[in-house]
Amino acid sequence: MKKVIAIILCFGIYVSAPAQDPLYKGPAKAVVDSFWLAVSNLETLLASGVSQEDANKLILSLDRMKDRIREKDRAYIYGPLNEKIKSLTKLEKQYRDEKNGIKTLTSPGIGDETIKKINELLTAMFDVSLGEHKVPNLRSKAEAMDKNLLSLLSLDRSGSQRTLARYLVRLNKKAVEAQNGYPVLEKKCLERTDIEMAAVDFYLFGYYRSYWDAARKIFPEESQLDAAYTVTNRILTGFGSVEKLEGIVSVNYIRQVKETMIPTPKIRDTGLEQLFMEAYNKMYSESFKGKALKAVILSDDWTIERNEISGVVTGRLRKGAIAYKNSEGKCCLIREFFIKQEYVGGAFTGTKSVYAVGKGQEMLCENLK
Repeated sequence: MKKVIAIILCFGIYVSAPAQDPLYKGPAKAVVDSFWLAVSNLETLLASGVSQEDANKLILSLDRMKDRIREKDRAYIYGPLNEKIKSLTKLEKQYRDEKNGIKTLTSPGIGDETIKKINELLTAMFDVSLGEHKVPNLRSKAEAMDKNLLSLLSLDRSGSQRTLARYLVRLNKKAVEAQNGYPVLEKKCLERTDIEMAAVDFYLFGYYRSYWDAARKIFPEESQLDAAYTVTNRILTGFGSVEKLEGIVSVNYIRQVKETMIPTPKIRDTGLEQLFMEAYNKMYSESFKGKALKAVILSDDWTIERNEISGVVTGRLRKGAIAYKNSEGKCCLIREFFIKQEYVGGAFTGTKSVYAVGKGQEMLCENLK
């Protein structure tokens, strides 16, 4: 089929053929003859079931031939050419609808209730937000997608062609984004260390597969939608199962624990290190259920803070890292830990505020040595 289509597209190089306009003898005769021969061949291909993508390419080639005719003969009457291109476009849609089991827009018996139901189903499938990324919700949304698809496919959609066309434009755009974005997300999933996210990732891609399966079945001739489904199905099949993905993430976590080390300090200051540990124990020891074991200083000096308007010094900030042991006997590392002191009466006093970035990453206690 591709070979035949390529041959037809080559008619733009003025192949001579029996003309549908035999009285025309002007300077564009070769192109005119090629145009009508291409029309004849395209009509044959449409009847034989050529794909929508290939049909559109051929119709576009006719438009280009028409432009070349205009370049060679400004006096040529283009009306019949335009009408033929329009009729071929309509014919292509007719054959495609028949192939997909869709009746024409003029078919009787398509009531307002059917059109309303189709709109509701399309909205539920492609317009409603996915919501929270939690396993029960993701499974429920995938099941709803599959159920809505069956309902939609059972309805006569010929009275909703304009609505479907609008959805198709958006879905094709999202399909391209999915083909580019899903492999990136797949890589993140396989590199995660949070085992609780494994099931979420698995069922999220399960929902994506249902989404693109629905899209490709509603629009079976659209290659982009099928490609998005293929990418999604490959990723989900590669995950295997929730248990298999959890196993991968678990291995990642164990490796991360072994490789986590206390950072190299910028400076060593026993008094300042003790200040950091006391600040942690006072602010976080109870909530994190653990006492500080070690502190390292990660900034060369204090960062001075000033009033934005007056420029007056208001305080200073210092960055460090804290390692602590929790009630389960596990050591954890807070990679970023900040303390702030106020500037009062010409001197910096006490520790006004403390801020820990996260609860810390588990590490081997021997890595603190």
